[in-house]
Amino acid sequence: MLLDNGNPNEYVGPQAAPPDGTYWMGTTTFGQDVYAQFVHGLRAAFLVGVVGGAIAAVIAMLVGFLAGYRGGLVDEVLTMLTDVVLVIPALAVLLIINAYMGVRSVAVQGLFSGLTSWPWAARAIRAQTFSLRPREFVDLARLSGSGTWRIVFREIAPNMSSYLFMMFILLFGGAILIASSLDFIGLGPTEGVSLGLMLQSARQWSALQLGMWWWFIPPGAGITAIVGALYVANVGLDEITSMLDASTRTDVLNLLAGLKDRGPGVLYITHDLSLGTYLAERTVVLRGGRVVERGDTQEVFGNPLHPYTRTLLAAVPRIGRPWTEAAPVDACAYHAGGAAGSGEDLHETEPDHFVTCAHLPDCGRT
Repeated sequence: MLLDNGNPNEYVGPQAAPPDGTYWMGTTTFGQDVYAQFVHGLRAAFLVGVVGGAIAAVIAMLVGFLAGYRGGLVDEVLTMLTDVVLVIPALAVLLIINAYMGVRSVAVQGLFSGLTSWPWAARAIRAQTFSLRPREFVDLARLSGSGTWRIVFREIAPNMSSYLFMMFILLFGGAILIASSLDFIGLGPTEGVSLGLMLQSARQWSALQLGMWWWFIPPGAGITAIVGALYVANVGLDEITSMLDASTRTDVLNLLAGLKDRGPGVLYITHDLSLGTYLAERTVVLRGGRVVERGDTQEVFGNPLHPYTRTLLAAVPRIGRPWTEAAPVDACAYHAGGAAGSGEDLHETEPDHFVTCAHLPDCGRT
């Protein structure tokens, strides 16, 4: 049945029959097989999604890459064009075009949805291209004499492949929603079947009032499942690519670390202790807005004196010892209220190592 190319509108069975072993999703009020229509509707949904998503993605990439890489007047013109198309009420334009077309097809629906849904994607690609344009590998390609499009498709686009794929998923789902909206209001394909046309027919022939749930629930659930699955997949891919973006994080950290050799002082505020050991030469530990310990980073992390500092370090998971099994830290023997910073001075216990505690020998150390 999934590969059946027969006529889904053929009258094949009893009228308004509920689902049974012969007709898995029942029949319409005219005796048409709902399952056959549903299968053909799924094909139409994927076809309009592929056509509309592909057309919108191609236009968005051409406009976004060119505007982001060339900049200047080219960027201004393409951005103005994108803004103009973006503010045009796409659904209203599609309604007018479809209303005056004598013959409508799924492919034509995909074409028009693709021509009107690309602006937001072009703006996103432009922004990503701007961020990649000053990278070293792009400069090297430019110095080697490569042209604009060669640099774009050989250097920039591969570094955005996951982002482009997620963009296509969103455009795919958007094209399905646009086509389903046109189908539901009676401007769907003049021949064939789609999920939106099934909903429109069920509404037109009062399936809800007649209790024929098998006529309108499958197409509605199909549209919801397809678009919902696409958006869930997009969210999952976004999380994966965010975790895989370690190279960018490394570049930023190396840039920050290189600032130490250029003279200016940099203040890092972080909860990532590994980041502190990598970047900072000196460490200040705060609790309740007060300094409880400060000194050389290696000294503070290697020989923590304040109980709060030791608690932070003990909470870091280590191989072979889950964090829940970290050894408890003894209470501090300093004055009451000192934990929140009672205003006591920092005491230098070792060269360039200061801690707020009035009774250092008894500071929970064994």
